[in-house]
Amino acid sequence: MHRFRWLAVAAVAALGVSTVAVAPATARTRAQSNGISGDEIKVAGVVDAQAPDTGIGAQARFDEENAKGGVFGRKIKLVEMANDNGDPTQDEAAVKRLVQQDGVAAIVPVQSVVFQGGTFLAQQRVPFFGWGISTQFFKNPYGFGFTGPAVTPSPVKSSNTSWAGALDAMFRAQGDPNGAKGKTVALIAEENDSGVTGLEENIPPVKAYGMKIVYQKASIPFATPPSDYTPFVNQLLTSNNGKAPDVIIQLNQVNVVIGLSRALNEAGYTGVDTNAVLYDPRAVGIAKNQVIYTQFDVPEDTANPNMQKVVTALENAGLGTATK
Repeated sequence: MHRFRWLAVAAVAALGVSTVAVAPATARTRAQSNGISGDEIKVAGVVDAQAPDTGIGAQARFDEENAKGGVFGRKIKLVEMANDNGDPTQDEAAVKRLVQQDGVAAIVPVQSVVFQGGTFLAQQRVPFFGWGISTQFFKNPYGFGFTGPAVTPSPVKSSNTSWAGALDAMFRAQGDPNGAKGKTVALIAEENDSGVTGLEENIPPVKAYGMKIVYQKASIPFATPPSDYTPFVNQLLTSNNGKAPDVIIQLNQVNVVIGLSRALNEAGYTGVDTNAVLYDPRAVGIAKNQVIYTQFDVPEDTANPNMQKVVTALENAGLGTATK
């Protein structure tokens, strides 16, 4: 089992806002009274199978706040980390159970690509906090994504250019004065909402930096990832008029990235294989020949005092050295 500690790091960083977001309980707003007593704030998280460490990071942040007296004198209690197993139906059912039966004051952290509970939580006036990789964070006043709503519904009206910009900077650093301009690009994603909108969001920035898109498909099965990636590898490596593209952008979850990248390596692909999910200092062997894009700072950045606070919180929680 691969446990990716960066999700724990992300949880600690993200929860800096959530621990000050709960006001004193009153009788006027259900979101403030449900799950909140005179000395406790009861919360629960929702994750998918790819995010096993998220609850560890959240607990580390809550421990840190509780040691300082909690929020308005109330200690934060994380009662459960519900796993939706990557199933949207299970996800929504878990969210409803946590609110209606367990009476939590907030869903925190949220780390699931199939998160479907945002509409229900808004109706119940229950806030939720996490990584906004679901459309449920978009224009939802009760949803707080630490990177904003990273996945917006179609049609996408604006796009983040940082990933394409990072590729451009990388090529320039390697000595190409044109950067990414003129490079051929294949984008591949899974058959789900995040995959479809992920393609839609990343196409404009890629074009804006002068790259030529030769392949763009949300074609990898989501519910049951393939055991054999050969058909996808063959499509990708012949997408540039029978040749391999300069860059392959994967908009996939961790297990798919691992499988597809391994297959690309075995097929001899020497271009840029990039994704946004497989950062981890311990995943160097797994991430062979990959270029990892992160949407947040990393533990190795010792020059950033805020990141070092995150690392310290994880180490104080007994997780050892957070960067190893």
